Amino acid sequence: MDLALILGGSALLKYRGLTLYTKTGIEVKPTLETFDIEIDGPGKADERVKGNKITLSLTPSGAFGDVGRLFPYLSRQIGEMAVPVVPVTALNTTNNQATATNHPFVTGDRVMWGTRGTLPAATPALDVDTYYFVNAASANALTLHLTREAAIAGTDPVDFTAAGTGDQLLVGQFPLEIYTKLGKLIAFHSAAITKQPTFSGSAEKTMWGDAEITVYVKNRARVTDPNSIYEITDAAYPGDDYSSEDIITQSYFVAWADQKVVESVTALSDELGITAHALTNGTKVYVGTTGTLPTTTPQVELETSVFARSASANAVTLHPTQADAVAGTNAIDFTDAGTGTHFLTVDNPPFSLMDTKMGVELEFPVSFEDVLTDRDGIVNQRLSAISGTAKLQAMSLAEADVLTALRLQGSTAARGRSLSAAGKDLNIFAPGVFARLTKAALKAAPLKFNMKDDRVGELEFVGTRPVSNGTVQPVGRIAATIA
Repeated sequence: MDLALILGGSALLKYRGLTLYTKTGIEVKPTLETFDIEIDGPGKADERVKGNKITLSLTPSGAFGDVGRLFPYLSRQIGEMAVPVVPVTALNTTNNQATATNHPFVTGDRVMWGTRGTLPAATPALDVDTYYFVNAASANALTLHLTREAAIAGTDPVDFTAAGTGDQLLVGQFPLEIYTKLGKLIAFHSAAITKQPTFSGSAEKTMWGDAEITVYVKNRARVTDPNSIYEITDAAYPGDDYSSEDIITQSYFVAWADQKVVESVTALSDELGITAHALTNGTKVYVGTTGTLPTTTPQVELETSVFARSASANAVTLHPTQADAVAGTNAIDFTDAGTGTHFLTVDNPPFSLMDTKMGVELEFPVSFEDVLTDRDGIVNQRLSAISGTAKLQAMSLAEADVLTALRLQGSTAARGRSLSAAGKDLNIFAPGVFARLTKAALKAAPLKFNMKDDRVGELEFVGTRPVSNGTVQPVGRIAATIA
């Protein structure tokens, strides 16, 4: 046996501008899905190919960067595609922006232009077989560029001069690239996250659980075409830039309560900007942050309550006592803005700020339905369901606290009631990290009566996706900022 023929070793993964380092490596699982040919008498006479399925499994190392690309479905509508297909509803020939309402693209993403009519006039001329790269100007507008570098820099956009006819669409084509240390690049042309990783907020666990990425045939290609799914070429290993310091393990505060985001804290000012806050004078609140708290007189602390007073529809002042907040006296003085993003949590005792025994597990499961053709098999997948759950064991809760929160008896205990009616955002925060389960409701809370276990066991919260004026709100958020 020639030992030089035995391959092994780690690889580096790139996806949508992220370099993903993993705990235990990457596993690519190409599978042929088959069906049997049956004949009465001999029975199974043949086995034939129904389609190809390629999935990639990994557990991210625990670094925290632009992780929104690992959670692409938190604010997406049911029925949207895993490989995004987004209508372009208008073109601005002055700033060259294409209107694509609530698009899922981030700057640097690769797309193709599609049409059911005639292409818009542009310089260079649009081509349905050309890759373009997105500069995401806003949540509803973007420009296109011929290279990823130009898209990131915002230079040399495609110059639109006239609209086309019929439907115009952008089709995402997110490449998945695996670089081996033996000098090979395995490039899958189109891939999408199909299992969002679990978030673990704990001082004893790294941040991410298992994730899965699914590979699809390239847009406008047939599976019978060469290079329609992947290409293998020679390529130098890009080199590693990871550091163990990037892997976060830290303890988190958990607040199950209404939250008001502090959008601006001006140094040497007593007022905190909070758009349309609706806080009344004397409301008891706690200050949270993803960084460091501002320096104040008296000093505001994470676990110490303060009281809010409305300064205007978009600003509040904080006061050390409720009487001061009602009277407008002795406002807390901010002498600097601290770091990170700050927020106020409306008091919801004893759930306002919970310490946990072993941290918190937050999960956003998704389900998909296959989009297939008889010629090519599965060419895309359509989002069919998304939900959110959180599990934690909160300390210092009593039996009455959880039994009351479950609403097991009384006027709010009717069968058929809405869980979200009692839902409050479950906010999880620590320096540099913020996570949320939207409109979370307590669903289960075991009580243990023995000499070795804590009385209140693991709490289970379920989230809902509130609908406001026909728009579905995000089921949650995981980011460095709060918005």
